[in-house]
Amino acid sequence: MLILTFRRSERAFINEHTILTFAEKDYQHNARITIKGPQLDYNQWLSIGDKLTLETIPLTLFLLERNSRHQIRIGFDAPDNIIILREKVYLRNRQKRLAA
Repeated sequence: MLILTFRRSERAFINEHTILTFAEKDYQHNARITIKGPQLDYNQWLSIGDKLTLETIPLTLFLLERNSRHQIRIGFDAPDNIIILREKVYLRNRQKRLAA
C-alpha cells in the first residue's frame, strides 16, 4: 500500500490521465476527494476509515487520517502496473521526457 499526505488542492496523477484532488474538509473528519479522468468523474466525501473502490481502474483509496493543518493521509491499494505520482513528480518527469 502506498500512503501519501496531501494538502488542500494538491493533486496526484494516476496512470498519467486520472487526477485525484483533495478539495476541502469539514469539521466532522470528512474530506472531499475529486477524481477526474477518462470515463471517471468522482466527487465524494470520505470519512476517516472509508474506502473508495474505482471500477474502471483496479484501485482502492483509503482515507487514513486528517489533521488540523488542512492535510489528509490517503492510502492507495493498487497493482504494480498502476503508477501513482504527486503532481510535482509527474511534472518533473514530463519535463524530462519532453527535453529528451
